[in-house]
Amino acid sequence: GGGSQGNGGGGQGNRGGGQGNSNSNGNANHQEIIQNLLDHRDDIVRAYTNTPTGIKASTWSLEDNVSGWLKTHVRQMKDLIDSDSGMIRQWDDLFQKAFELRDYHDMKVNYTENGVEVEQDGDNDCAVAILQAHAKVVSLFIERGRAETRLNHDVPEICEGL
Repeated sequence: GGGSQGNGGGGQGNRGGGQGNSNSNGNANHQEIIQNLLDHRDDIVRAYTNTPTGIKASTWSLEDNVSGWLKTHVRQMKDLIDSDSGMIRQWDDLFQKAFELRDYHDMKVNYTENGVEVEQDGDNDCAVAILQAHAKVVSLFIERGRAETRLNHDVPEICEGL
């Protein structure tokens, strides 16, 4: 069922930097941005809601540097999703599956003064489950910090065999 959660947000891991095209702008500093977000997670506010087809999330900060990192991070991750081969956190089962299914979801980003609003919709039940699990994990990264980024995250059961 749908749910919502406050606090948390922002980062998508602490290992496995961008591996897209060597000429992609910004790949080199994925990790720097992620580490900055983790270091300043207490300055980040995040809420997300599961929708019938995915998620809606709002992540922001009143600290200008942190809101800038949030926007940069989301732009970098959208670029990875939109690429044919870019990945991050390949050792994490959930993230690996999310990148495998990159063609089965749509991501809309609205950059606000203090952060980002993201809407993601999946084309099938597995893609929807991946988006919802990912939104929860992103919130846990902000809530729990590096302790959470070191964990592997399971692929939803509905995706078994895909």
